[in-house]
Amino acid sequence: MAPDAGDGRLYLALRNDDGNAPALLQDARDPGRLFEVASLDRPGAELRGAWVLVDGSGGDLVARDGCLLAPRGLVWSLLDPLAAGQGNRLQLQDPLAGQRALRREGSRLWAGLARWQGLPVDLKRDVRRLLAPVPLASELLGLFDALAAGGAGDPFGGLPAPPAAASGGERSATPMPDDPEELAAWLEAPDGFGVLYGPAFTPRAEQGIMARDVAEALRTANPLLIEAGTGVGKTLAYLAPLLTHLRRTGRRGVVSTQTRTLQSQLLEQDLPLLAGAAPEVEHRLLMGAATTSAAPGSCAS
Repeated sequence: MAPDAGDGRLYLALRNDDGNAPALLQDARDPGRLFEVASLDRPGAELRGAWVLVDGSGGDLVARDGCLLAPRGLVWSLLDPLAAGQGNRLQLQDPLAGQRALRREGSRLWAGLARWQGLPVDLKRDVRRLLAPVPLASELLGLFDALAAGGAGDPFGGLPAPPAAASGGERSATPMPDDPEELAAWLEAPDGFGVLYGPAFTPRAEQGIMARDVAEALRTANPLLIEAGTGVGKTLAYLAPLLTHLRRTGRRGVVSTQTRTLQSQLLEQDLPLLAGAAPEVEHRLLMGAATTSAAPGSCAS
């Protein structure tokens, strides 16, 4: 393998609008692996030998500190040519919106790889010939071939979908428990929350710990303040204990959000995902009017 050929790893990168903020990276083969790096200008040893999909519409492939950077414009021109001008920039201020954008891009990537795999051999040979003058282009196309030939399919395909009623040979999730410790274990269990989440489920210990603490605070009616970083799965860690609390007590609860992006995530993604485990609890959107702007919020009752 040539020094700059890459080792088969591919990450999707998102930079915050703040140039000093770290870059968020999503493993294209493992959706459960989401992490930050201080700067893509100096990627560091962890990314040495890996390909990283970065913002840009140009065709320059760059080897930087042993890391290989591929601009989105070039990648989409090869894997999604009918929409090549779309999605060449993924700089977002809201980290939750950023995570969702990376997941959507992950599915787009794997759909493109499937199309690449199905192209005629002669056409792919012509692509290689046309890109021969571009440094590292042959290595990038080799990465496409290797990923597409792996046969794993789209690992983002199960992230996440509304739960369906079990039928036939389909598995059903074990009931979501009320006890804080048992609820934490349920969130980490493949036969619990894992069934609702789908094939890409990866247990998160921090998510279980947070859910346990939230459940205990609700049970004892004590205030709780939590700071949790990217990748913990915070929304599900507070929604699951809230739903079990409302189911047990018959009371109403309110979740107030700072942004409409998070509001949409709760209503369109997280609450439908948990609905199969707590069908007794209904949710509605409430909009509060302020003097200057509308304050978004969502309500489970």
